[in-house]
Amino acid sequence: MSTWDSVNNVNVTLSGADLVATTTTGSGENGVRTSPAKTSGLVYVEVAITAFAGVFYGFGIADSSWTYIDVASGDPHVFGWHAVNGGGSFVGLGTGVTGDVVAFEFNFTTKKAWASIFHSAAWSGWFGSAAGDPEAGTNGVDFSTLSGTDYFLAFAEPNFSGDIATVNFGGSAFAGGGNKTASYSAWDAGGGGGTQVDGSAGNLSNDVGVVRRSRILSPSSSFFRAS
Repeated sequence: MSTWDSVNNVNVTLSGADLVATTTTGSGENGVRTSPAKTSGLVYVEVAITAFAGVFYGFGIADSSWTYIDVASGDPHVFGWHAVNGGGSFVGLGTGVTGDVVAFEFNFTTKKAWASIFHSAAWSGWFGSAAGDPEAGTNGVDFSTLSGTDYFLAFAEPNFSGDIATVNFGGSAFAGGGNKTASYSAWDAGGGGGTQVDGSAGNLSNDVGVVRRSRILSPSSSFFRAS
């Protein structure tokens, strides 16, 4: 089963069977990716904003060369959705505060991604590079320029300790019944497992405006695509 990666992280403490990641430093990068990698499939995953203590809060899809830096840094090894100014909005998704849940659908065939948010007991629509539809394949964030074929869900929060992200790969009930579209499967049911951190085979059956190397900031939020 998938978890946050107990080896490939920086300034993060894991708990809850490695499904809960807590940032630990106020003066540097905090980041973690998942394990094992995903290589294929159409998958759905949720991350709960269990605590939003800092200013920047970011999730995304990364390759194996990501070095855990802020997902809005312009790093070409990660694409993501980013809330800034604590308690702000994820562009296209709405409010991102403690207690919200962010869902992602990744199409590893077309290399497109979408996100939605569960806030005030209701799901938002899907958003990629604009309002989109994972089922129809429209307006997804293109992550085809990431390196290699191993992909990881990423969480990063620079310069603030005490942010907590709790990931759900499908091992427990999704928020509000979930927001999964028809063709997608829960991350751990979608196949396409890559290698574990020790190099062993993954379990194949069980396993957030768009700019170049920059970001768009509103008074409370940002969304980017690094390339």
